[in-house]
Amino acid sequence: MLLTIQKYIRVYYLVSAILLLFFLLSCAQNKSDYSDELALKILVKRVNFDENKSAKAKNHIVNDKIYVWDLWEPVVYKDSINWLSNPYENRSWYLYFQSLRMVGFLAQDYKYSKDSINITKSNEIIKSWHKTYQNDFLVEDNSKLSKKVWNDHAVANRVLNLMHAYFTFTNDLELRRLIKEILYYHGVWLANSKNYTKGNHAIMMDRALLQLSQLFSYPVSYQWEEVSKKRLEEIFNEEVTTEGVCTENSAGYHNYVLDLLIDSINLFKSYEIDYEKGWDTKVKKMKYFADQMLKPNNTWPTIGDTYYSNYPVNIFSKYKDSTFLYNSTFTNSGEPFKFEDKVYSKSGYAFFKEKIKYLDSISYVNRTYLSLINTNLSPVHKHNDFLSITLTSNNEDLIIDAGHISYEKNDYTKYIRSAFAHNTLIINDKEFNFKEYTPEQLQIVDSDINKDYSYVRARFILGDTSIVDRSIVFIQPNQVLLYDKVIQENGLNSFTQIFNLGNTFKTLNKVDDNLNELVFKKNKLRVNQLNQTNYKLLSSDYQQNQLKGLRANGYGKIKDGKMLQYSLIANDNTVKCLSFITLLTIENKRFINELAKIQVDNSSLNIIKDDKVIKSLKL
Repeated sequence: MLLTIQKYIRVYYLVSAILLLFFLLSCAQNKSDYSDELALKILVKRVNFDENKSAKAKNHIVNDKIYVWDLWEPVVYKDSINWLSNPYENRSWYLYFQSLRMVGFLAQDYKYSKDSINITKSNEIIKSWHKTYQNDFLVEDNSKLSKKVWNDHAVANRVLNLMHAYFTFTNDLELRRLIKEILYYHGVWLANSKNYTKGNHAIMMDRALLQLSQLFSYPVSYQWEEVSKKRLEEIFNEEVTTEGVCTENSAGYHNYVLDLLIDSINLFKSYEIDYEKGWDTKVKKMKYFADQMLKPNNTWPTIGDTYYSNYPVNIFSKYKDSTFLYNSTFTNSGEPFKFEDKVYSKSGYAFFKEKIKYLDSISYVNRTYLSLINTNLSPVHKHNDFLSITLTSNNEDLIIDAGHISYEKNDYTKYIRSAFAHNTLIINDKEFNFKEYTPEQLQIVDSDINKDYSYVRARFILGDTSIVDRSIVFIQPNQVLLYDKVIQENGLNSFTQIFNLGNTFKTLNKVDDNLNELVFKKNKLRVNQLNQTNYKLLSSDYQQNQLKGLRANGYGKIKDGKMLQYSLIANDNTVKCLSFITLLTIENKRFINELAKIQVDNSSLNIIKDDKVIKSLKL
């Protein structure tokens, strides 16, 4: 008897859900303000390839191959798609797969080819996915859903790809009805505060939800609009500092969040919705920071989760902002942008660049460049890179961060995120975990920008009794002074300075006990330690699991490399302070200037140039 009652209850809820769905779909007509053509034009798409790339993707997909991106070979399947399969055992592959990226490819190709096979194949893929997951739509407790299918990134991108198909395949009414049903439940999931996350993924969720609210007249569309508006205003205040810096600790993701902010502004304008006017100011500041962060050859430094790339970034071409015309093209077109050194004290960055008298494409690219990161405003895409620097000159990387491989969890990605893979300072040869420290424990405490030099002092507070200070003086045009100091009340055994050397490093020549000469393809870098130190030149060999010196070489690729490690050892248990005074001097054919000299007494460190003290540091 009890089983019979339970059976009727299940049937009752199922019928109720079907009736509710029928009501919703009857209301879910396009808003009268937006024709299919207009909706498609203003829709933010996940796939926006040109004709050739779209055709290439389409040819794989219509021939029963799962194709998500060029990073992986297409996967052949027979009869039907297995949505649980993950042939590469890779999180990113499965994310693209579950976002129905293949549908986006087919919709984009249809724009050019008008080939009906795109509609046929999209029907097959969408119906197959729906058949596999349609029961998820009736699950009230989202914690019971598979996180590999129902997560912020996959759901947001799936919405964009499905909307792309909906407004492209306008003559297939049956497919459009199915997409409407799927999109409604996706909107419910996106609007649910329990599913909301942080960082750029949250923005992706709201971008998708806002478009759903505008292009479909569901009974809850207005509520979705209000939810997405409110959350976007809050998340951009969290994601971008008042200095216009993305808090996601990465060159690549700063640029991505900038794109998301611009997308959001354009959507608000397209749908004639008021938006926070401060966003326009943030866009300008974020573009400026992006330009500051770029190396002189216009490639990103491999800070945080940023893939190594040889391809320059053209900010002018990307954003059509004439401010960056000269910077982006290395030509005499446009007005030269001021290359002032910049310290972002609230956000935790500094960028110093060689001043050049004659601005042309060659001198522009060959400038010396130094970056510092010392921030912990967000755990998103963060590495253990407190106080880490990079150094470039003569269009050659001299000191580099190890970069970013992928989001897979293995020994390589763990090492790439470690302090040893960055140009920072280590206490007692132990790793630290950025998650254990608050933003207030990472500080830029002082800075000074002058025509002869630029200076920044950054601090890492490990606890009540431990402080690490790094003072940097970039002496124009080719010298860098590092004054690194640790103060620890108890248990100070060693203090280590890490330099990961650029890929073109060749040899190390020992000049004397304090001076090493590093030979690169285009430069020599002289490392003069004014304090007596021990040093090691370490070579990685990932096949033998020797990782120190390892670096990323693009997505999923690693490369062996060299690390120069200097160490100071405490003589006894009473030592509470250890410090490095390190002068880096870049030598190449361009530099013929008089070099600075360093004078140290009991209380101060003086930088002398042309017989004048240009900067003093308190010891």
